[in-house]
Amino acid sequence: PHPDRAPAAARALAEKRNQYPPAFGLPELRAAICGFYARRQGLALAPEQVIVTSGATEALAPARLARAAPGDEVILLQPAYDSYAPTVPRVGGIPVSVALRPPAWRYDAVDLGAAITPRTRVLMLNDPLNPAGTVASEAELAMIAKMCVRHDLTAICDEVWEDVRFDGIAHRSLLSFPGMAGRGVKIGSAGKIFGLTGWEAGWLW
Repeated sequence: PHPDRAPAAARALAEKRNQYPPAFGLPELRAAICGFYARRQGLALAPEQVIVTSGATEALAPARLARAAPGDEVILLQPAYDSYAPTVPRVGGIPVSVALRPPAWRYDAVDLGAAITPRTRVLMLNDPLNPAGTVASEAELAMIAKMCVRHDLTAICDEVWEDVRFDGIAHRSLLSFPGMAGRGVKIGSAGKIFGLTGWEAGWLW
């Protein structure tokens, strides 16, 4: 992490940040998250749309609770972060895995389309992909967005690694594609962005 970050965190704790925050997160933090995404990804957010969580994994649970009902099928693109599959049944959902093939781990329209049924309600996308370390192309994201719109799916976008990529291309959220505004949830992580994973600060909107 940048050498200024640890002293700044210690100073904030000593000066005022030593009590419980508001339930949805400090107003200035929520505003800063909106400003970050406006500058970096051109996303128009309002602070009241942002909820700060104790790490991004915590954000996954309310996202699924809000978007998946008992009996709904949830598309999981595999390999996937290990907390996905066990938590879908906890909300009564049915996990449906779509395998990505090595070594490229690309998203295939035929495979994805074959997994979608009338009971499918949610698609979970982890981009950049943990554990494969790959990044979806613009064309792949456009294809996934079209699938979500065509089948009226909600997208839960786990984008915690959005600032850890080495191809020189700015990250683009699936929710920025046509038809995706208001169709999903984006999850981010201050710990990943700033290289301070012990902070356990995440958010969703």
